[in-house]
Amino acid sequence: MKIELTDRQLRDINCAILIYLHKLELDVKKNNTKMCFDDHPLIQSYLKIYDYIDEVRKKEKNKLEKPKNDPYDPYKRKYYASKGFYQQLPAAEMMGLKSESTLVKYRKNGVLKENIHWIRTVGRGISYNPEKCKLAIRKAKGY
Repeated sequence: MKIELTDRQLRDINCAILIYLHKLELDVKKNNTKMCFDDHPLIQSYLKIYDYIDEVRKKEKNKLEKPKNDPYDPYKRKYYASKGFYQQLPAAEMMGLKSESTLVKYRKNGVLKENIHWIRTVGRGISYNPEKCKLAIRKAKGY
């Protein structure tokens, strides 16, 4: 049987288990009896549950963390620039074009393919790879 619990509920269960174990320990000390915690089956099962909950919480925490270099994160302009993609105006300047309109025209005509010559990003919207764009435009012109 699977039960979906929130992180707070898991912490509460862990806390309850620890409080119960602490109470048992105090009762043993108060009664001056010798009780071995390693041999007691109920205590062992509680400790296993405690360890299991800890493992589940660690796995969930690791799952929620974002990877450091997510290539699909549109805000990572440095990542795209390291792969050779630049915003429209810098890319046009690198290619020797006076404006971005030429790049837009070729993109709309289907000469420049998505994820090869250009990618969607946040900000200006599209980043181009100048070297690949230049080759594709030359090929389209017939040079």
